[in-house]
Amino acid sequence: MRSTLFFLTAFFLASCSYTLEPNDFKTRYEESDGLETATYEEAMLWWENIDKASPYLSIANVGTTDAGEPLYLIVISPTKNFLPKKLHEKERTIMLINNGIHPGESDGIDASMLFARDLLSDSDFESKYENTVFLIIPIYNVGGALNRNCCTRANQNGPVEYGFRGNARNLDLNRDFIKCDSKNAKAFNGLFNQWNPDIYLETHVSNGADYQYTMTYLFSHPDKLTPALSEFTKNDMIPSLVTSMKDADEEMIPYVNVFGTTPDSGYYGFYDSPRYSTGYTALHNSIGLLTETHMLKPYAQRVKATHTFIHQLAAFVNTNSKVIKNARTKATEQTLAQNEFILDWEEDKEHFDMLSFNGYDAYYDTSAVTGLPQLYYDQSKPWTKDIKHYNRLKATKHVTAPNHYLLPAGWS
Repeated sequence: MRSTLFFLTAFFLASCSYTLEPNDFKTRYEESDGLETATYEEAMLWWENIDKASPYLSIANVGTTDAGEPLYLIVISPTKNFLPKKLHEKERTIMLINNGIHPGESDGIDASMLFARDLLSDSDFESKYENTVFLIIPIYNVGGALNRNCCTRANQNGPVEYGFRGNARNLDLNRDFIKCDSKNAKAFNGLFNQWNPDIYLETHVSNGADYQYTMTYLFSHPDKLTPALSEFTKNDMIPSLVTSMKDADEEMIPYVNVFGTTPDSGYYGFYDSPRYSTGYTALHNSIGLLTETHMLKPYAQRVKATHTFIHQLAAFVNTNSKVIKNARTKATEQTLAQNEFILDWEEDKEHFDMLSFNGYDAYYDTSAVTGLPQLYYDQSKPWTKDIKHYNRLKATKHVTAPNHYLLPAGWS
């Protein structure tokens, strides 16, 4: 009788829906009025505490980093199922968010904490996101986050302190996805192959030219994707997210990769080889994308834009769950049927689309530091122009698929 009562009590508790209070679990970002970002220790303590409070969230240790600290993965599941194999069998869409690959670009670290709390304090969470499971890497570059400073991103408008770009071995982890020189990348490859996410989002802060937008975005280049994913990305996903962000008063533009001096001379779409995350995800027929907020905008404004984008992406992914799954299945079939593969690309400098762009007047003046001409932007003189956007690639290297691969025993 006692064991039966214990079983029924446990079953009842597991069946109940738990929601957090919206004002619970304040972050350092909020407590500082949008001026500061959490340290690595503060962020992990925050995630540990929210894990204790919600049955929808689990924290997994998925490997070791070059700093000697674990790489942690947050799993938020509306069904309280945290097993990747079972979730794929149930055809749940897996969305992975990676933050702090460059810890000085900390917007996503704080925005993901706010996003997770939003989900777990929503009484309709189970039904609202029944098709989706969310994975969050709180801080990917642990060593860089522990190397905290104020001034290595001199032109960035907040936060007050932040982590360093290089990891514990001074490697740029955003160039290491395919070559795996770092323990971080090896751990990432393991979790990526275990979870096989359908959507991958990486959060960044951009620099360079000045313009009116807070948010820019970059997808796995559509020309490098299989036809099924390329068509879905170009025709459905990008237009929908651009529209929903504009409706949320966060108008955004493709990542500004200027090849001249200022954006009004036009710019290229970014060629993301597999050393970058979105090039890596493309090899797995997974849709990868980046957010790039603008460093000159105030920190609170950038975090808000990132927070909004994560919500818009989550809603899109959940609504289009079956379409995304079907597109990936078809993409795999197309890959298996291929005999010729493209190994390298270059920007197509002949074909372009016209892009409506909101920028600022630019001018040169003498630098007080060097005494040389310096480029400046006048934010009191905004403009809107149609500019050239070269967003196509040309294949430069092809290979025929081999029948076998021979790997020497020493290649671990």
